[in-house]
Amino acid sequence: MNSRILIIGGYGVFGGKLARALVKSGYTDVIVAGRSLTAAEAFCREAGGTPRALDTGAADLAAQGATCR
Repeated sequence: MNSRILIIGGYGVFGGKLARALVKSGYTDVIVAGRSLTAAEAFCREAGGTPRALDTGAADLAAQGATCR
């Protein structure tokens, strides 16, 4: 299975559980995103996934999400 999935809030309580489950299930490209790149990086070192910072209040949120590769 090679699917890309973006989880906004992926290092929080619910998002973290979802991200861990997806990585464990075999999704090879789980992008863990949130306001803090540092927090996303720390989560991904422990649980897997690719860290990404996103500003959910930005006018260009859709463009930011589209560049998650």
